[in-house]
Amino acid sequence: MTHNTPVLTIVMPIYNHPAEVSIMIDSVIANQYQDWELLLIDDGSESETLNMLRTYTQSDPRIQLITRQRLPKGAQTCRNIGLEQAKGRFIVFFDSDDRVTPTCLGQRIEAMLANPQYDFLVFPSAVIQNGETITEPHHQSFGYPMGGDDLARFAKRFLPFIVWSNIYQTQYLRHHNITWDEKILSLQDSDFNITVLLSGARYTYILTAPDYYYRIKYSPTTVSAHISDPSHQNSHLYTLRKNYLSYQSHFGHRYDFSLYIGTLFLINRVCADIPQPQFLNKIKNIVCHYSSLYGFLLALQICTLNFLRHILPYRFARLGILEPYYLYRTLLTKSKLKHIKKQQQL
Repeated sequence: MTHNTPVLTIVMPIYNHPAEVSIMIDSVIANQYQDWELLLIDDGSESETLNMLRTYTQSDPRIQLITRQRLPKGAQTCRNIGLEQAKGRFIVFFDSDDRVTPTCLGQRIEAMLANPQYDFLVFPSAVIQNGETITEPHHQSFGYPMGGDDLARFAKRFLPFIVWSNIYQTQYLRHHNITWDEKILSLQDSDFNITVLLSGARYTYILTAPDYYYRIKYSPTTVSAHISDPSHQNSHLYTLRKNYLSYQSHFGHRYDFSLYIGTLFLINRVCADIPQPQFLNKIKNIVCHYSSLYGFLLALQICTLNFLRHILPYRFARLGILEPYYLYRTLLTKSKLKHIKKQQQL
């Protein structure tokens, strides 16, 4: 092992939360597998976090602190910087407020070396909620094979895996010019994995015990907390257009239903509390442009919502047009939990 040519690069964007970041870094250091480099890409943290990060770089030469020097601000830019500077044959993108198991890195490297025909591999994850580790099936557990079409799941915003559940061949990403889209302010992870899948990447699921623990929390600084912000609406519209163009350029109209379901997910998140008529009209125009059938259906739903919200409280009006969507999501979630439970018992 040499520090100049590690087998694995770990890219980790950092923005404050020093206590949680420290837990995550410590969990990486505690891994039995040691041939790695950890690139901490700081996105403008305060001095307390920066000082803590420097203590790690001073004590372990495998850990580097890299400050983002260009715009835009955000985890997507930080991950691109890490991808540009990665020396490892393999690469993982981890979040800074989660935790990995002591066997995570080793079993991922071992699986990649044993399966050179694959461009990336997917591993199961579990969750941390209210400080407690939850290993039983959870709706935010990812990395379990559900059967069927993962591209359809991504289009529906019903994600089969997250980028931190995967390990990638670094050269594959570079050869296919796969990077994080820096125009996207939220739902970036889904876009990255869609790009990887549409590139023709070969992959499979590795059924192990969960090796990554995702921390479920609400914080005003998290990306998910801003999905419904007006500042993210142009990003959502850009992503919706991009998804239609990407899917239809490869598959024609095969995924139009899945993209329609994903559009309802977006409407449900962005318009959860207050009506957003201008945003809804722009979404309708995009869907109508790419799919006459589902564009007509969406236009009918939006028209019904605009009528109902004048005679009912908004939340009831929204429920009235989205109830079939909620039922469909519930069925998908139940199926997911059933698959996870079955695979955990194997």
